Parts: sequence; C-alpha cells; structure tokens
Amino acid sequence: MESISSQRYMYSPMNSPSCIRLLTLLPGKSGMPLRCELAKFDNPPTGSYEALSYAWASVSTSENIEICEATNPDQVVGSLPITRNLFDSLRRLRTEAPRLLWIDALCINQEDLEEKGNQVARMGHVYRNASRVIVWLGEDEAYPRTRALLAQGGKNRWPLTIPETDLGELVTISWFTRVWAVQEYVLASEVSFQLGPLTIPSQHVETVITRTGAYLDNDKKLQDQWRSIVLLFELRKLIQMCKSENKNSHLTLVRTFLDLTRARHCKDSRDRIYGILGIFEGTNIIPDYTLAPKQVYQDFVSKHLVAGDFAILHECCIGIPSADEQSYVPFFGQSRSHTKYIPFSDPLNATYCAGLHLMPAVNINNDKQISLEGFTIDTVQQKLDFAEDGDAVIDPIPLTPTPDGATPHPEDTKLPLRGTWGAIYQAITVQLLTAPADRARWRKDYEENRISPRFSIAPYTYNSLFSVLVQTIRTDLNADSDWVSSKGTIRTDAHLHRARRELLAERSVFWTKKGYIGLGTTHMRPGDEVVVFSGDTTPFLLRSEEGVHSEREGAYKIVSDCYVFGWMYGEFPDGRVKKDPSRRKSLISKLKGGDKQEKKPIVTRSFVLT
Repeated sequence: MESISSQRYMYSPMNSPSCIRLLTLLPGKSGMPLRCELAKFDNPPTGSYEALSYAWASVSTSENIEICEATNPDQVVGSLPITRNLFDSLRRLRTEAPRLLWIDALCINQEDLEEKGNQVARMGHVYRNASRVIVWLGEDEAYPRTRALLAQGGKNRWPLTIPETDLGELVTISWFTRVWAVQEYVLASEVSFQLGPLTIPSQHVETVITRTGAYLDNDKKLQDQWRSIVLLFELRKLIQMCKSENKNSHLTLVRTFLDLTRARHCKDSRDRIYGILGIFEGTNIIPDYTLAPKQVYQDFVSKHLVAGDFAILHECCIGIPSADEQSYVPFFGQSRSHTKYIPFSDPLNATYCAGLHLMPAVNINNDKQISLEGFTIDTVQQKLDFAEDGDAVIDPIPLTPTPDGATPHPEDTKLPLRGTWGAIYQAITVQLLTAPADRARWRKDYEENRISPRFSIAPYTYNSLFSVLVQTIRTDLNADSDWVSSKGTIRTDAHLHRARRELLAERSVFWTKKGYIGLGTTHMRPGDEVVVFSGDTTPFLLRSEEGVHSEREGAYKIVSDCYVFGWMYGEFPDGRVKKDPSRRKSLISKLKGGDKQEKKPIVTRSFVLT
C-alpha cells in the first residue's frame, strides 16, 4: 500500500481573486526530509513573508517535499516533486524556526491553468509586498570562482587582472539569464543573494559585477550578458527611486521586453510577456495559459497598436525568423544574437516624426488582421548593399528626388560613395542618432557646409563625425565592446571598419522610382512600397502579398522600418508637401524656372498587415 508521504498532494481551489498561498518551511535537522505547510491567505500583510527567486533548472532530476497538515505539523498529507535546485535552496533556507515563504512552483497549482494565470497576474503584488526577496544562485561548490570573486566585492582595491573564466562563471549563472528574474528582482524592497551557505547583500553583488565589466575584453557573448545584468541593476534603482519619490518611471512594457526579457530564457515562451507584467500596474493584458504562444504574442502586439504605441512594429524585419506567420509580430526570442539589425526608431528618444502629425487609426478584424491608416511615399526601384569590405567601391546612385519631366542638375544627381568614409558619410546623412543634441549639431554642420558629399578628412570633420557615431553605438546593448570601452576614440582603421559595421549591418541603400534615397533592411526588394503610418515616427517598407484574392486587396507584409531623405520630420504637417528647410538647396532637385515645389495633397488609405 502506498504511504501517505508518497501520495501526490492535492491542491484545494483558491477562495477569491485576491487569495494567495504561502508556504511555511518547517524546521528540521540536516538529512531529514523537507517538510512544509501550505495555507491560503487573502491579501496577507505587507512584509509578513519572504519570496524566493531561483532558476527552475532541469526537471530530469527531482526530489520531493512533504506537505503537512496545517493544524498538525506531524501529519503528512502528501508530497510534491520539486527540482533539485529548489530542493537545495530550501535545505539551505531551513532554520530552527518555521519560515514563511512564497515560492511559485509550490504556492501555485501549476496544473490548473486558470489558477496559474490568475496567480501570475498577482506576482508583481507578491514580490512588492515581500519583506525580502532571496535570490538563490546555487550551491557554492558548483561555482568556486564565483565564491572567490564575491569574497573580494567589499575591497577597495582589486587585482590588476581577473581571469575571464572567473567572470564568465559569475555572469552565466542561470539565475541571471531568467526572464522571471527581472520582475522578481526589480520589484523587491530588499534583496539578498544566497550562494550555498553564504548570504550576500545585493549591493555587494552589484558592485562585483559592475566592476568586472572592464575585464571582459575578448568574449562578446559574455560582454552582452554582463550588460544585460547591469541594465537589470539600473532598472531596479530607477523603479525603487520612483517608488520612494512617488514618481512615474516612464517605463513601457514594450521597451522593457525589448531590452531585458527577449534575450533571456524561460521554460514557457509565453512568459516572455507574462513574466514582466507585474512591473506595469494597470496593463490590459491578462495571463492566459490556455492560449498558444503565437496568440499571446499577437494579443501583445495588437493591444499596443490599438493604444497608439507603434514601437513593437519597428522590431519587425522580414528576414528575421518570426514567432508567427503574421509579419507584424516580431521574433519573440534572442533576435539580436543572430542579426545586428537595429531599428531606426527608439521609443525613448522619438527623434523622428514622419507621421506623428496624423491621427493614428488602427483596426483589427475577426481574422486577426491589423489595418493601419497611412500614405504611400513611393516604390523601391533598386537597392545597393554595403560591401563587407570597407574599402570597396560603391557605385554612384541617384541623390535627390527628380520629378517626372524635370531636368536634374548635373552636379547634384550622383553621389560617389567610395570606401569606408563614403559608407560612414551615408550613415551620417541618415542620422542614426539617438541624442537630439547630436542630431542638431550634425544638421548645423551640414548646413554650414562643414560636412558635404565631397568632403576632405579635416580634423574637425573627423572628430565631429565620430562624436555622433559613437552615440548610436553606445546606446545599443550589442555594440562592439572596443567601441564602448574606448568611449568613441578612433584609434585604428579597425575602429573605422567597426563603426561602419555597427551602423550599416543588415542595411542597404535604396532609391525609389521618383528618386528618393533611403536606407532599409538588406531583405527589401524592388517593388516594395515605402509607406508612412499615421501616428508613427518613421516610414516602413511593405511588400504586397502575392496571389491575394480580391477581398484581400491591399494586404501587405512588413519588410522593415526605413529612413527616407526628406520624409523623417513631418515635413507635411498640414497635409501638403512642404519644402524641407533643413536641406540645402544643392540637395533639392531643381525644377525649370526655380526650386519651388508644387503643393500636393496627401492621400491616406488603409494598409492591411498580415
């Protein structure tokens, strides 16, 4: 006959939406079975329990924890399987007195999908109200180098060199790569780290990891992981500061997902979204584990578009694997690990305003197709890829729009882009800058003819170009480490090549049938439409679906966002073509009899995205 301790524990339903379970870890000597009690609480008092944050790890090796009767701790009513990593953490956390804890794997009935969704929606509340969040890193025997590093964290002096293997062991501990770690860490009022028997203050760990960044010179994967961890630390400081000062952090769910959780790991891919909902109170996204991952991602994108937040669309690129067949749903994984394509629009620095003067209009039909209002600029005629060799000669391409029937000025229709400097000049002219001050400086330099299509490499130009180039590179988490560590100092020809590589990766120059010049993804094709969505910041390249039926006329797939000269700053605020005052006359097509352009109305229409 099966013993009670080996029978699986049966959860009872929650009493109300505000109800949670808490686990009481019972005392026990080393070697004794782990025992606990599970009880339901309706809005438990703030600070009455601790919360555990840990990596779930592999389920191939599991242990059991015995569940005891709440009114009789000696009476075992069943058991639950737990991972070895959780077992080790509870064994270390067990003391001589009962300890009240919240642990997701045990306090949520993982097999009840409705309960799981409701409880995940409350996890932000759970971690905010815990007296302390305990981060379990693992047993110290498994991380001897990490233990030695953390022992140095409080010292004012550090060794001149630290083996990169030591740093690699620390920053690749599985907890630092978890999606759920973001929410659990940044919301905690107090955090301590546990490494085997060692309890380490969070400030100590933050100091060690932040200082070690200077030693990561050779491994880009480690550099990326280190930057992701430091960003996590900075996010917690921001949230805690705003909490103490009762201020809005101005964080967005989309930005946090893109910067922090998309590149992290989770057992359930839906948790890339659900795992950070607790950071944002009032979101209209409700966790639902009965939905397939692609439905969760669709819902995430759709609700943000309807709310007027187009940031997620700028992550879509037709050459990047998508989590769904819909082109408006970007790849919800580690996309930047296999492509360096960086969107033109940054929601934190809205430097472009191509369609912001127009009221956004978004509709979603029953087939989950999204319809956006916008207007067409033109159609791609040809593209030109940047050569991998920075010194390759790039053939001349049309420079400025030439209206039909007009005679272009002979000196203004071609721009020879030769060598690395030519490629970098082209990148500068599309202004891949995130800082408005740098953008203004570049425009002033250009208007005063200090930077031109045929410039000499004078010291002023040399410094000016790269002072703005480095701003773009340093704002991206995957920027080349040599650039970041050198703070923009151009020391060698290799630096020139890296600057061009970072800015122009996955991009091609294109020109349209009317002569507009732009920059977009290498995956564009002749015939792609250049479109501005009403209420968005930059144009997009759209591809008409082939073989569509008449009822789906106007259906498109997103190719990527793009930059188009003369269309980035809302040059048409009253709905009619206006001359762009930021461009020199020599860069404007000269019509016979003068350089005035006829004002034409903008015609908007619906674009169905599939």
